[in-house]
Amino acid sequence: MFPDMHKLAKLAMDLQQNISRTEKEMAAMEFEASAGGDMVKVKINGQHRLVAVKISDELFAGQDREMLEDLLIAAFNQAQELAEKAKNDIIKKTAGSIDPSVIGKFT
Repeated sequence: MFPDMHKLAKLAMDLQQNISRTEKEMAAMEFEASAGGDMVKVKINGQHRLVAVKISDELFAGQDREMLEDLLIAAFNQAQELAEKAKNDIIKKTAGSIDPSVIGKFT
């Protein structure tokens, strides 16, 4: 009738270890995305921090500031999506049948 508290505690500890391992894996990853036919490239790490921006010479030649701003936003958002997908894939792999959105609320 009562849940086995020892098993429940072990499950919680295992889950915490998996979350910790996932966070370490994500911190070591990098994600690169581009926009405007590779005119703008950004790289973020697994903690969603921007670590590099590359802008083609042709964008500077045209001096189209608004286009550059839009492309930076598009590339950065694409890199963010790649990082989030990788995080969810890792969580699925390590947590088994537990929904990643549930785990994400505790990280």
